Amino acid sequence: MLTGTPAFAHARLTKSDPKDKAELKAAPKQVEIWFNELLDEGFNYVEVFPAAEVNQKKRTNFVKDEPIVDKADRTHLIAKLKELPPGQYVVEYRVLSLDGHTAPGRVKFTIRPAE
Repeated sequence: MLTGTPAFAHARLTKSDPKDKAELKAAPKQVEIWFNELLDEGFNYVEVFPAAEVNQKKRTNFVKDEPIVDKADRTHLIAKLKELPPGQYVVEYRVLSLDGHTAPGRVKFTIRPAE
């Protein structure tokens, strides 16, 4: 008798604010990311750092405190930010969905200098 192996999906990014590859006129106060699955509280990681540091072990992380899962929408993760100077940034995340699977990813954005 043949038995199938259950397929387990990982949380996938559905949208972000700022959007991937966005060019902003002003620095955001927070990064928000949404997923296609419910997130577990407390095991999520978000780092926002200058794109020039992408291959470095030690990076300048502009995230204040731990990211928070939105209680009204458990697919939504919020990370408050320190003040960001103009430049290119990478948002690197690893989230834990309620099914116990982790999912990593990156979003990039640029803050334009004031004219």
